[in-house]
Amino acid sequence: MRKTLPIGIDSFRKVRETDRYYVDKTLLIRDFIEAEDEVALVTRPRRFGKTLNMTMLREFFDITKDSRAIFDGLKIMDTEHASQINSRPVIFFTFKDCKADSIESLVFKISTIILTEYERYRPLFNIGIDESKACYITFNMIYGMLLNRNISTDFLEIAIVTLEQALYENYN
Repeated sequence: MRKTLPIGIDSFRKVRETDRYYVDKTLLIRDFIEAEDEVALVTRPRRFGKTLNMTMLREFFDITKDSRAIFDGLKIMDTEHASQINSRPVIFFTFKDCKADSIESLVFKISTIILTEYERYRPLFNIGIDESKACYITFNMIYGMLLNRNISTDFLEIAIVTLEQALYENYN
């Protein structure tokens, strides 16, 4: 069977699982690890694979996934960094589809994206973690506010920081 191009597909997992052509860019993962940056700004022109590369990074690091099969045969698995696969909590947001005619509509769309990440990690807070810690109490409060759509632009920043703090507390 002949492989096809992944036209319009920006999910690394989908590209690999549907056996599409893929130019191996997994050594980008090594570059991120070895750079030891606290923050990385990834800029590329439009339609240059930013989201595909970001989903590749998410799939490699995300502790909530098992990604070994989709990285099988790729260059990163031949490095000393292969042992770091699925070793970290990952917060992943893409705003590529956030188009709105008003600030209220944009806040609603962004809050939906943030809520999705809260829901991915929600099971952590239902399995006996020390819920007396302030970040867990705040996590649950913000989760409820996201569900009820009781949000503002300032709230979005607090929601992201709280998710980060809760994951840090849990995974160190």
